[in-house]
Amino acid sequence: MIKHRYGSTRIVEQLKRKGHRISRCRVAKIMKANNWMSKHKRKFKATTDSNHNYPVCRNLLNQELCPPTG
Repeated sequence: MIKHRYGSTRIVEQLKRKGHRISRCRVAKIMKANNWMSKHKRKFKATTDSNHNYPVCRNLLNQELCPPTG
């Protein structure tokens, strides 16, 4: 699965497949001169803390959520 995170290495691979001869360093210099940067994967951050001592509200609606069968 391609996540559209193209750095100099992946760009060089694509160019070589198309028959161009260029080094990774050359591509990196061109990218730097044009302020082109690859997207970086964000670090996972847990946003839910289930281990807390806060009071939990009771279920006022008393719903039992089940998927419909059919």
